[in-house]
Amino acid sequence: MKKIAFIVQQYGLEMYGGAELHCMRLAEKMASFYKVDVLTNCSLDFLTWANHYPEGESEINRVTVKRFKVSQLRDWGKMGVLEKKVKQERYTPDKRKGIKSIFKIIAAFIKKSATREDYINWVIAQGPTTPDLINYIKTKESDYDCLIFFSYLYYPTVFGIHIDPQKTIFIPLAHDEWALYMPVFKPMFRIPACIMYNTRAEKALVNRVFKNESVHSEIAGTWVNIPAELPDIDVKTTLKIYSDYILYVGRIDDFKITNQDFDWFLKYVDETKRNIKMILTGNLYRELPVNDHIMYLGFVDEHIKFNLIKQSLFLFQPSRFESLSIVVLEAFAMEKPVLVHQDCEVMKDHVDISEGGFYYKSYAGFKDAVNQLADNISLNNAMGKSGKAYVDENYSSEKIITKFQNVIENIIPDKN
Repeated sequence: MKKIAFIVQQYGLEMYGGAELHCMRLAEKMASFYKVDVLTNCSLDFLTWANHYPEGESEINRVTVKRFKVSQLRDWGKMGVLEKKVKQERYTPDKRKGIKSIFKIIAAFIKKSATREDYINWVIAQGPTTPDLINYIKTKESDYDCLIFFSYLYYPTVFGIHIDPQKTIFIPLAHDEWALYMPVFKPMFRIPACIMYNTRAEKALVNRVFKNESVHSEIAGTWVNIPAELPDIDVKTTLKIYSDYILYVGRIDDFKITNQDFDWFLKYVDETKRNIKMILTGNLYRELPVNDHIMYLGFVDEHIKFNLIKQSLFLFQPSRFESLSIVVLEAFAMEKPVLVHQDCEVMKDHVDISEGGFYYKSYAGFKDAVNQLADNISLNNAMGKSGKAYVDENYSSEKIITKFQNVIENIIPDKN
């Protein structure tokens, strides 16, 4: 039986979404066909990377998890200083018009003084800095037939993906953010045996930025795990929710859901006088507005989460920075429409292809979408059914696992 290793920035049952949940689902499913190890660190809090779990080996759902200590906390201060030095504005054609823009471009080139060391130091300051994990891969890589790296942005991938690229599958989880354009990441997108993208929008973005069309790639993504026998829980009664509600699920921080998102929702409530709440569940990393129309439930179990989705008006996913969004696929699978932000190309793509919801960019667009989803039940139901058809067609576990197996068996050379 072949042996594969997943390398990811965090791993554990407490993880609510993102790369961590994506990796866990894939690792657990692949454990039916291969010997699987997950190589990660001891952190739980992504803001600090503080060590939480014990170092060493454990088992989660038939998967061996090897944890290595984080050697230093995330250094936000150093990241900020270096960010000012390395961050460069991207000049698109429409920004080049006019003499002022020309002078800005010239000034940007004159000011450019960041070195490779600056970029590397930014990656180290961001973390999770785990040199013992990297040393383990260097000394043990011959034990594995395939290395699967998650997330382009973090230390384990930046320092580990070069060790044996011929046996590497890269799942970059890229979205259009300033960090993607740092030159330190460019080689990572050109050396792996295969890149597995989550969506066609992600692939188009990466191809545009890195000109790496020659690298073998597939569009895989992940699937949804709705319990076969989901208990019917009246969450409104159980959780004392005395109104209709829109639902946010996932990590709650300033990048995922902004002050503007809350402001627009509260403005909508004030203007329409509608009895509606925004319910949030997930790990909290920011302050929330103190208002009766905003309700935070904390981290809830899967049965509560899926019943919350089922009984909501729609799922609200305002993040501008997503490469897939598992919870959007979960909402579609439960025949619930979604409302997403137009500036996230991946979310916009989901909605355009599936016809399973709306996207917005302005307050007027937000207000109109909420009104339609709340008032037009037949439209709400139709969008939910369209979303389910989209997930069933594009995100089945069988199709995705087959893509990974084909790469492992046919693209990556045998270690012998």
